[in-house]
Amino acid sequence: LKLKASCSPVPRPRAPRRTPVFPPATMASTEPLLGPDGKPWRGNLTVELGVFSERGAYAAGALPEGGGDSRVSLVPSVAELLKKDGYHVNVEAGAGAKAGFADEAYTAAGCAVMSRTDVIRKSQVIFSIEP
Repeated sequence: LKLKASCSPVPRPRAPRRTPVFPPATMASTEPLLGPDGKPWRGNLTVELGVFSERGAYAAGALPEGGGDSRVSLVPSVAELLKKDGYHVNVEAGAGAKAGFADEAYTAAGCAVMSRTDVIRKSQVIFSIEP
């Protein structure tokens, strides 16, 4: 009877994990939008962004005690930066009311304030908060 020695693999030492390095948030918001050639976009950008009021984010009968979310998916200062990058921003009337942003703040940032139906009709990308 011959016995075979079992060989177990020798564990390899693991390389230490590196913490990913992300640029500060302000860098992402101030960089210009780049075109397909990698150069700053200079053309007529037609992307329409939409912002929903969070009051309609809940199914019927599932509204929390306060009657909706007090957050908003896009604040006027960020909307203004997107406008500078060439985007059109459509905001549902009253979208920021519970978060402390009046429709006038969005209008001052260059956004178009309109009904939810118009936001859906005109926007290609819609920002909303999932409950």
